[in-house]
Amino acid sequence: MKMKTLFFCFKIVFVVSVFLISCQNSKRNLYPEKLLGGFELLPAEKTGIDFVNSIKESHRV
Repeated sequence: MKMKTLFFCFKIVFVVSVFLISCQNSKRNLYPEKLLGGFELLPAEKTGIDFVNSIKESHRV
């Protein structure tokens, strides 16, 4: 019985540790000047794609 309790406590500590580690802030630059992998960021005038991601919030679901 003691072994089961010890194993259960280990699982709880492991899950909480993984959760806390995953909640740290990202240090990744979201707007780099040069993209990796040889890609190039093209302006909307050159691609013909103009996209605006706007979200209208409301109290209704």
